[in-house]
Amino acid sequence: MKLAFLALFAAGAVFAGDLSGIWVGQIPGRFDEVQDLAFRFAHNGSTLTGKMYGEIESLPVSEGKIEGDQITFIVGTEMNGGRNRFLYTGTVSNGELQLTRQRILPPDAIDSEENRKRRIPQKVTLKRLMGEPAR
Repeated sequence: MKLAFLALFAAGAVFAGDLSGIWVGQIPGRFDEVQDLAFRFAHNGSTLTGKMYGEIESLPVSEGKIEGDQITFIVGTEMNGGRNRFLYTGTVSNGELQLTRQRILPPDAIDSEENRKRRIPQKVTLKRLMGEPAR
């Protein structure tokens, strides 16, 4: 039992090391334009840290976790006095990060059509620009 746990832990650690580096991609913008984005990831065990670089700002990655091939992290923004948080979830497959981004609405958010549109998940594929090669 202990050996199996250690093997799973080691596999997770090796996988996590594969994410270190710079990953780039494009995501649909608010007005159907395409936005470039990049992430610089680093890891420590099952913790994922880094920054997201957009066209106009860079933002820290928070609450990053790697469990097996599952990746989750949050990126928060402030714009025009409002705060937004986005949850990214996904996996690495064939050397690419396949992510889904979804806005996290505050608990007191009104259930409106506009807020439902804001929560529509967006898919993004990131490719490694620099760093260790993905396995």
